Amino acid sequence: MISENEFNEALDYFDNDEYEEVLQYFEKIIKMDLGNQEAWFMKALTLINLKRDKEALEAIEVALELDPDDAEAWVKKAWILELLHDAPEGLHAAEMALDLDEYQTDAVYLMGKFLLDSGKFSESIEYFKKYPENEFLFYDSLLYQGTALFKLGKNEEAEKLLDKLLNMESENPDALNCKGQLLMSRGDYPEAIGFFQKALDISPGFILSNFNLGIIEKESGNFDKALDYFDKVLKVDPEYLKAWYEKGLVLDNLKRKEDSIDAYKKFMQIANQRGSIEKGLIIKVKEHLAREFPDKK
Repeated sequence: MISENEFNEALDYFDNDEYEEVLQYFEKIIKMDLGNQEAWFMKALTLINLKRDKEALEAIEVALELDPDDAEAWVKKAWILELLHDAPEGLHAAEMALDLDEYQTDAVYLMGKFLLDSGKFSESIEYFKKYPENEFLFYDSLLYQGTALFKLGKNEEAEKLLDKLLNMESENPDALNCKGQLLMSRGDYPEAIGFFQKALDISPGFILSNFNLGIIEKESGNFDKALDYFDKVLKVDPEYLKAWYEKGLVLDNLKRKEDSIDAYKKFMQIANQRGSIEKGLIIKVKEHLAREFPDKK
């Protein structure tokens, strides 16, 4: 039998962020009692903290098999699926959590996020609006609500929300980047650059702002500078799909044909691994390669 002291000792390690030790405890507990739902649940949380997301998903699924009515476990599954960028399954998990407990505020937030990631912008806004102001993720809910409004072309409403967020949290790099994107969309490049640079001052290496600065330099015909920004993005995230696409375009403009082909091939490799996302860009790349480099398909 598992003593209460053993379980509490494992929880103490968890509270002290000693996750490798925690994992050993819960694996020992599970070995002694395969039906210990709480141990499977805590194992999943521990694996999340160890950034072993796929293993965490396996553990939380066992916890849910043992207790399908555990709303908190459904929320944790939704969080893991968010980390794994699996919006369809994540949406189902968040829905299950809310069906079991309508007051699961994390599930409300995640519903909004998964709907946003699925391109269902209007629906996502309704969930972000429901998220309580006194909860931890309220600033994020404002940010994503503004993002959804921007995607819908409701720029004035999006800007009001972003300004509200920046008044509350002036050094939020994501909000600064979103405001920069909004300004960039209406051609106000100098002011947009200011917001992107401020985001980078706060968070050096911030992928989104480097990417957007690369777009501005590309659109301005400064292809060498644009290439530098896209390379900065890819240094941080070598699988940033759109950066490979933009890098291919820039290299093509620089008359570096072979390097351009390599960038497009990398884009296609990552896109094929991920399945159906970015279908529009995939078609563009295929058509571009067939048209410009018929011998390099």
